[in-house]
Amino acid sequence: MVQSTCSSELLPRRFHSSALLKLACILRSGQAAGDCTSSHNMLLFSERRYVGPQRKSALCYVLCVISGAVCSQVVVPERVSAVLGKNVTLDCRVEVGTNLTLTQSSWERRLPSGSVTVAVYNPELGTFIPPEYINRLYFRSPSAHDATIVLENVGFSDVGIYTCKVATFPLGNTQVSTTVSVLGKYRNVL
Repeated sequence: MVQSTCSSELLPRRFHSSALLKLACILRSGQAAGDCTSSHNMLLFSERRYVGPQRKSALCYVLCVISGAVCSQVVVPERVSAVLGKNVTLDCRVEVGTNLTLTQSSWERRLPSGSVTVAVYNPELGTFIPPEYINRLYFRSPSAHDATIVLENVGFSDVGIYTCKVATFPLGNTQVSTTVSVLGKYRNVL
């Protein structure tokens, strides 16, 4: 799963009405160039219909590279399968534009009672793991580009949705979730 966050407000003015917007329209909608002339089609980041996440993130990345726009991207697998009693790796690759600063990355787990933070990385302050996870969860190699965590001795109680969150300055937050399932010897719990 991929989530991109871009800010068109920070694009240089010359890109708001150039051929770059026509390229964005073509990439975004798959329309022919002649169909990308009306003003509602030229709105860079407002969607009038569903567009898949890969298409949006590819568009964001291309526009960021070409224009120097402010952009960040977080990539995690959509689903992760773990084996009961083994370790599971929750990958989270972070791509931060050169004009952004990573301020923090973290993982949250969604529970019926709400979300709980299971790991935090701050480039200046280091890592934090809450007491209930300290002996079985760690960052693999925390950096501005990697927020991957490892959960040890996985049990059926670890099944659920985990969200990798990345905070950058000046853009703000980008987050994406993955679903963890645990495979037992004789059954699969989703």
